[in-house]
Amino acid sequence: MNNSVESSAWIEAVRLECNGSREPMRDQEFREFFKDSSFLHHDMQGLLATTTLRLAVVTLLWDMVNVNEERTAEEYVACVKAIDREFHITDEEAGRLISAVDLLRARHRQLEDALALINQSYNAAQKNRLMHVLIEIAKADGHIDDAESEFAAYLRDKLLLVELS
Repeated sequence: MNNSVESSAWIEAVRLECNGSREPMRDQEFREFFKDSSFLHHDMQGLLATTTLRLAVVTLLWDMVNVNEERTAEEYVACVKAIDREFHITDEEAGRLISAVDLLRARHRQLEDALALINQSYNAAQKNRLMHVLIEIAKADGHIDDAESEFAAYLRDKLLLVELS
């Protein structure tokens, strides 16, 4: 079975499961289901995340790995697993996204551009999910250092999220 047939079968299975009946969801209902979810592989309209949006998310995740200039194996693995899980892609595809982010790193406004795109593409629940993933990465080596904590606070502010007490 080829990938497009498998994808179509998976989409139809999800439509049936989410609808709670044997009748498949219509396209609009399907988009509405994902619109209200916190999945990062869909934008707030329920459409699949574009490559540009994926790169924006990976920019934040990869910057968390590198923020304290001590890239640990645990944080690297946590980052790749998070990318795989959130976008339903392979390690190889995640590696390509990370490599692309590294190539773009020389661009002055990369982080600001990524934050702006994330703010216009994701709802509050999705941005909270992103913050959860960022904290998972920061904690992967067993602790959150000052640089990671400051970066997380900066991102929370730029993502227009309220600090939870």
